Amino acid sequence: RTAAAFSPLAAAMIAGFTLLFPRDAIEPPAAPAVAYAPAMREVVTRRGERITVPLSDGSVVFLNAGSSLRFPAAFGAASREVELKGEGFFTVRGDARRPFRVNTGSACTEVKGTEFNVRLRRNRVEVAVAKGEARCSCRASRRTRTAGRRSCRRTGSRCRRSTRSPRC
Repeated sequence: RTAAAFSPLAAAMIAGFTLLFPRDAIEPPAAPAVAYAPAMREVVTRRGERITVPLSDGSVVFLNAGSSLRFPAAFGAASREVELKGEGFFTVRGDARRPFRVNTGSACTEVKGTEFNVRLRRNRVEVAVAKGEARCSCRASRRTRTAGRRSCRRTGSRCRRSTRSPRC
């Protein structure tokens, strides 16, 4: 008897629920067939703060104070690319098939596996190679640097060469 009395009430509740919450609102729509850009991460250091940033390929960045590093959560199959504002020391895991690029303003430093420091301050980019080899390029020219050499340039202008020893 009690079940018979509640049956119409239960049916009314189910009908009301269906009208208030259609099936599309309950189930998420199917994902569109669009290729998405990789999720980007950004690490920012405050004044007086230094952070060690491990990257998905096994490389490590020691980010200096007042700097920011923007990078994908996972690197793609063709290249490894990051954006730097400020200063960072990079220990890059070798990968001959995927070069590692650090973009700083209009300058780009490319390596395949090495240790180097990049500093961008007041539109001046400085690359100091501690171990291995790095290719520094900007709009005007492209240079290769080996350990113990450093390259300086102003962003947006011609590259300038400097051979002073690095002080990392």
